[in-house]
Amino acid sequence: MSTFTTITFDSSYGYVLFTIVLTQLQCMIAGISVAGQRKKHGVKYPDMGCGIHAMKLKEKDWEEFNNYQRVHYNYLEDLSLITIVTLISSLKFPILSAQLNFAYVIGRYFYGRGYKKSGASGRLFGVLILDVAKLSLICVALYNCYTISGLKYSEIFYKY
Repeated sequence: MSTFTTITFDSSYGYVLFTIVLTQLQCMIAGISVAGQRKKHGVKYPDMGCGIHAMKLKEKDWEEFNNYQRVHYNYLEDLSLITIVTLISSLKFPILSAQLNFAYVIGRYFYGRGYKKSGASGRLFGVLILDVAKLSLICVALYNCYTISGLKYSEIFYKY
């Protein structure tokens, strides 16, 4: 026998979905910028910046290509986490979750812009913004997991 659960979303949940799509789009654009660098410097696939094609580059060109590559890869490393914690945190706090995810997108913008122009040291302003947003989303998601589960503090820590 099947049972179906109906989930009703407040209209404010649209903001959450919008910021998630924006996050995915921003990551895709970061990947496209790497493709432009591949063409500019003649780095063919599957070279990721450390292969035989990249070895032929001058140091300045190699660093430029790898800075773009690192922006995209760092985004990919975070993408599943930020998407999941945004969705979990938005179950009870959709507006807050959308705001924090949007702050993450802004942080990612400054991270990418700084890294591409100035190398690793140029990313720090963006890192500060995106890490505060990410850690906040993780905390809200954990709070939601705790409250939705119905567990009590004593059940978690004093059961055994």
